[in-house]
Amino acid sequence: MDIPNIRVLDVGARLAVFNLSIHMPYQIKQLSNFTFEQSDSLYSANFLTRLSIFELSVFGGIESDENAPINYVAGTSLTIPILGFSIGAEADIQTWRDGTMGYGTFGGLFGDFGVIQIVAGPYYASDGFSPWLVGKSYPKARTLSDFKSQNYKEEMGCLAKAGFVLEPYGKILLGLKGDFEGNLIFHGEGAIKIPEVAGTNGLVLYGYLYDDTPFENGQILDTNSDARITIAYPVFDNFYAGVKYIWNGTDWNQTAFVGGSTNF
Repeated sequence: MDIPNIRVLDVGARLAVFNLSIHMPYQIKQLSNFTFEQSDSLYSANFLTRLSIFELSVFGGIESDENAPINYVAGTSLTIPILGFSIGAEADIQTWRDGTMGYGTFGGLFGDFGVIQIVAGPYYASDGFSPWLVGKSYPKARTLSDFKSQNYKEEMGCLAKAGFVLEPYGKILLGLKGDFEGNLIFHGEGAIKIPEVAGTNGLVLYGYLYDDTPFENGQILDTNSDARITIAYPVFDNFYAGVKYIWNGTDWNQTAFVGGSTNF
């Protein structure tokens, strides 16, 4: 089953003491009378504030599709800045419609150096919990027959994430999670903006990769890889035309698209 790309409405509020952002999955169905329709079923919100020398973040998500195995996700983190880094801890829960409640904890190092941001440290996940469960791969994963709480067993390991941001040219985000038995999950996402040249509007290059058997048998891509590459031409503000390459497990499928950046 193909999952449509999500066009979402994000709203937020920023005051001196807190930031609040809300993710509502709706898309414009008709421009003439501004008719909206729901484009996905996961609603989420994030709250960020300061408590003395600490920074507190609270996240929550609700799955409105009663046929989806997951029900609620939530988490909170508390960090403190030290010598250019932040040291802190995070705790999360995931509840499933079969009654399972999984939880996970993480403690480690957070660093923000302008162009480079890093996160690294150990984690623990109980039965029914998976780090990075709600991400880019979630809309596809939740439709699979083996997407169920029983597939996520108790584990301990380490994870590391790195972000490279160079405004206004783009950013790259990379993540690697591994348990102490050598099982790894890799995910990466990046967008590069090529500036306007000779009267053109430039180009946007976008790539995404998720793999739970990274570099197995010396291969970068295999049947477990979820990957896509987009080459997009900005027609006008936030409206693009381009070509998308989607990895089907053995080779690339090519398709053309016209629409907003959420089609990437």
